[in-house]
Amino acid sequence: MILIFFVSLYCIYRYVFGGNPKRLAGDDEVPESDKYAEYTKYVHERIEEIRKVPFQEIRMKARDGVTLYGRYYHRADGAPLVLMFHGYRSSCLRDGMGAFRFTEECGYNILMVDQRAHRNSGGKTITFGVKERWDCLDWIQYMRKLLGEDTKMILIGLSMGASTVLMTTDLDLPDNVKGIIADCGYSSPKDILKSVIKKMKLPVGPTYFLVRLSARIYGGFDPASVSTCDTLAVSKVPVLLIHGEEDDFVPCEMSRRNYEACASEKELFIVPGANHGMSYVTDMPRYVETFKGFLQRHFES
Repeated sequence: MILIFFVSLYCIYRYVFGGNPKRLAGDDEVPESDKYAEYTKYVHERIEEIRKVPFQEIRMKARDGVTLYGRYYHRADGAPLVLMFHGYRSSCLRDGMGAFRFTEECGYNILMVDQRAHRNSGGKTITFGVKERWDCLDWIQYMRKLLGEDTKMILIGLSMGASTVLMTTDLDLPDNVKGIIADCGYSSPKDILKSVIKKMKLPVGPTYFLVRLSARIYGGFDPASVSTCDTLAVSKVPVLLIHGEEDDFVPCEMSRRNYEACASEKELFIVPGANHGMSYVTDMPRYVETFKGFLQRHFES
């Protein structure tokens, strides 16, 4: 019975936190659902455009020894840098395809990161931002050495990537980090796990206990060890929170909670009718205006 329990626990760990590349989204995959169907062609076209843009491959070691991979697009010496972080089992090209276009138009340098246990980065465990937030800090420090310590930077993330960048706000970010843009981020790893469990119509308490235990035993981390709301409570950098009002994966209420918790300068942009990660394509004019406005204000300050 004990053996069966631990085998079952390992299966839970692999299902929720495993980084098996065969299960991770390709650059051009869009969820197969009616709510995404009308945007599939546009997303594929944008990804193909990005693929044609020359970039430099960068690999660096995270503080725990995991090799991380990024695609660096150099526009101009001395230009500000935008660092982009994708979501759970997704890719930098898909999740960053909207921001890439108008960020490039502004003449900023761009780093698109493969999160640990995704695509070209190493690691076997997706930790919902618990370890990824330290990876983000490592990328900031690496790019400061590469481009100069005074290089202005803004962190951008979608879904898990959004919470990853938001959870850096208690890590003593250097002064050259001028802001954070977080699209459909969750209020904590614990909250999103419980929300998904509830959506799956499983008993939340017992199921979350097993999920958390599997992460601690096999993944070497605790999903309850960090909260986006808690880190934002000590934030010193300006934050723009974006969320689709009809998000059925990460509830919009989570961004509202993040907004209320945030101690620094903050903006909240809710997009009516937008589902998870679809705010950009749902209301492109307002999204671009809000996003670019934030970049320009804080890179010029």
